[in-house]
Amino acid sequence: MKMEIHSVSGKAAKDSYNAKMTSFNTRVAAAKKALLFSGSASAASASGVGNSAQARQQTQEEKQAASLEVLKKARQQLAETEAVGVNTVNELAKQQDQIKKSRDNMEEVNSNLHHSNKLLNKMSQWWRG
Repeated sequence: MKMEIHSVSGKAAKDSYNAKMTSFNTRVAAAKKALLFSGSASAASASGVGNSAQARQQTQEEKQAASLEVLKKARQQLAETEAVGVNTVNELAKQQDQIKKSRDNMEEVNSNLHHSNKLLNKMSQWWRG
């Protein structure tokens, strides 16, 4: 959220309010960052864990476990994506073969049609005679 000051008259007053808003935005950003990175640590200290080193160790282990879980999920998605890619390549190869066979058949039909047209022209000339 970004705020602007329009109704305040005087440059000094505007500068003062802008400085206060910048300070507030900095504190909000720091609070968000603290919540993101120490959410589990504050929960551990609130539950009565007295030893801060033990709480930090537990927090680091939780972060490592969460990171490991994310990596496992990413690896699983990568394997699934690779399997889909292999299947797609196989299907494309099959379709390429089908298209080649269809093209060859079409060329053969066109050749037969051309030959038939020649024969019909010769026969019509003979009948007209």
